[in-house]
Amino acid sequence: MSFYSFRGCKPTDTVEIFEKLIKNANKHLKARFSSLIGSDEVSIQPDLDAFSIVVSTNHLNPQRKAMLRKYLLSFGGTSPSTCNFPQLPVASKTKDSMFGCCGNNSQHLPELLQGNEMLVIDCPVKLALHSSCRDKLIYQLAIRNYFYKAADEGTRLCFHPRFASTKPPYSVLIDAVLDSCTVSPMETGQNNTNCSIIHVDNMGFRLPITSNRSMGPLLDHTNSMKSSGLKFEILQLDIAFVLKGPTDHLIVASKSHNLKRDASSLLQGTVTKVFPRTDYLNGTVKRSKAMMWRA
Repeated sequence: MSFYSFRGCKPTDTVEIFEKLIKNANKHLKARFSSLIGSDEVSIQPDLDAFSIVVSTNHLNPQRKAMLRKYLLSFGGTSPSTCNFPQLPVASKTKDSMFGCCGNNSQHLPELLQGNEMLVIDCPVKLALHSSCRDKLIYQLAIRNYFYKAADEGTRLCFHPRFASTKPPYSVLIDAVLDSCTVSPMETGQNNTNCSIIHVDNMGFRLPITSNRSMGPLLDHTNSMKSSGLKFEILQLDIAFVLKGPTDHLIVASKSHNLKRDASSLLQGTVTKVFPRTDYLNGTVKRSKAMMWRA
């Protein structure tokens, strides 16, 4: 399940809206599958699968820089562990992608970043900047005695992955990013208006949401950053709901979906049936194009 914010509408950077989202989805799913199975034994565990956040400001003063540094370090800390330079610009193919590194006008990004992003690192978290910040970032690392070659034009990466046998500590890279993330008025298209902007993203993981504190560093510093004048936008949260039903039951869900005409989610309109495992083994339930989950 993906949840997107829309600029100009009610803010989605508060903990309460996500608590409400998860609570309502849990209630709906449990009621649906409990009635199908005829039992209240169904338990549902929400997991965070991916997130996408943009932090920006027109003036990155020392107070805002300190707040943003604290937030970014919460993903990797100040340990000597290094970050990783990506080989390819991931998740940058279509308008639905998280990044806009391949000229794709990702609909979830601010206009300034649409089609103009470059991927800086992909571990311990994915960071992207405006492509015009590449040379500034390489210079900021050089004055800290970390020397890297720029990636080839058109790759939409910051660093050339084949000329980076050693990587900087995450904390050093964050300091360099903060000193190079400002986009000039020529790039913003607005006279005398700079914009410091950083895109934080991650995917391909599974974080169990067991309490209000499970979202951890994602939302811990939102209020303090907003009060300092930083704009904090949660562009996307992907939440998976893991269903645990009675032992030896098979849940079969199917839906005819027309991508051109049907904009509803996979859950909406899905025909769901639950069978004891014995019915599946003796051939009563046959494999088909339906999706299957083993409870």
